[in-house]
Amino acid sequence: MKSDDVVYLLLLVSSVGFGFVVRRIRSPFLRQSFCGLLGFAMAIYICKWQIWHSLFVATVTYLITKTAAGPKWGHLLSFTFNFGYLAFFRLAHYFDVEYPSPHTNAIQLLLTLKMISVASDVSEPQTENPDDVKMPYSPLGQNNPLDDLRATPPTPYEFFCYTYCYIGLFTGPFYQFKLYRHMIYRDDSMNILTSKHIVWRIVAIIVLGALFLYFQSTYPTEYGMTREFLEYPHPFGFFYRYFYLVVWFLAFRLRFYIGWLLAEASCIAATLGAYPSDSAAQPGRGPTRQTLNENAVDFAAVKNQDIFKIETAVTMQMSIKYWNMSVQTWMVYYVYKRLPWRRFRYWGVFLVSAFWHGIHPGYYLCLLSTTLFGAMEARVTRLGRRLWDDAGWVTWVGLYLIGELYRTHAFEYVGLGFIFLRMEPTIAIWRADYFHYHVFGVVALLVAFLVPVRKEKREKKD
Repeated sequence: MKSDDVVYLLLLVSSVGFGFVVRRIRSPFLRQSFCGLLGFAMAIYICKWQIWHSLFVATVTYLITKTAAGPKWGHLLSFTFNFGYLAFFRLAHYFDVEYPSPHTNAIQLLLTLKMISVASDVSEPQTENPDDVKMPYSPLGQNNPLDDLRATPPTPYEFFCYTYCYIGLFTGPFYQFKLYRHMIYRDDSMNILTSKHIVWRIVAIIVLGALFLYFQSTYPTEYGMTREFLEYPHPFGFFYRYFYLVVWFLAFRLRFYIGWLLAEASCIAATLGAYPSDSAAQPGRGPTRQTLNENAVDFAAVKNQDIFKIETAVTMQMSIKYWNMSVQTWMVYYVYKRLPWRRFRYWGVFLVSAFWHGIHPGYYLCLLSTTLFGAMEARVTRLGRRLWDDAGWVTWVGLYLIGELYRTHAFEYVGLGFIFLRMEPTIAIWRADYFHYHVFGVVALLVAFLVPVRKEKREKKD
């Protein structure tokens, strides 16, 4: 197990334990101080002097929240500054600045999302009508001033504590400042049952952790860069490499599953993201409507993944929908919906997402390839919708198995970019098998466009 993984694991495990301390602190100020100062101490220990990156970004963003005039300027200025600094951060070694460590990079990634969101929310009205009875549920009470960031913007100390709150500091999930305030100021933390939500995650972590350690130690990814792997003799070379792709991408997923399960458990232990089940809470954003039953509580607001739906989806797009859900929520509300040109929104999100992940060529190879398969899936899905709806169980099972085989291998194929990060080994493995899935994607897309789609007739309303 790599040293970086060990550090992440220890930080996340300790964060779960600290959550039980947080919920027992009655004073909002002490609770806020504990979360913020603990996270700041963790950041200093991990990042050493490189902590200045996050301190500088937080300081400038806070000044933007205090000086930006107009509802759109807060978002525009904070977005431009934070992603501009992220570019400098990634290219720091060209300016004779020490290249950031992986842990510093992890903090900066999540910090970028948090800073843009809080600056945007402070400068924009939360609702057009503050007396609207349809305002989302809040554990602080309806129309509480603390829910309106324009009326009660964060103080410098509150902003600092949100920036370095130990919950989600290294691995996420992303959560808006509003959710953070709810955790700090709510007075019913001790009444919320969290054990059942935490226990099953701990059991899953133990099982997935054992699998991860086995696959990582038995099938190292370094083998993929050797001549023996790339030149394994045909006709079995393809199946030999296919097996390794399956195992490598499985280990890749397991690593994120474990990290996010622990991150979710740390949120739950501190009652961050605890809202009524019928409040339709969105990951990272919280409730979207009022509730009729405050007793049935879940933690959908901090749920960052749905492993079952990821592993059983028929298409790549369906599977991606349940992966890193809090970041996807951020992309929708702070990128997609704010771009003025609808036809460019998809590509805008694609470019922002790719740059946010990093500047390694592997990210762009993976995301560009995913775009090809996404376009192909959209067209093929339209063609097969009628067959799917009218299919008997035998046809349904057959179509589902075909979809599962396609999706799993598509992820394993394009996921090489995220696994290796570099262009050379990714292209080399694709070339060894003649770019077969790219060829399949292009051919399937062309065939799908050549086949006419029957439009269903809409019934006229009387």
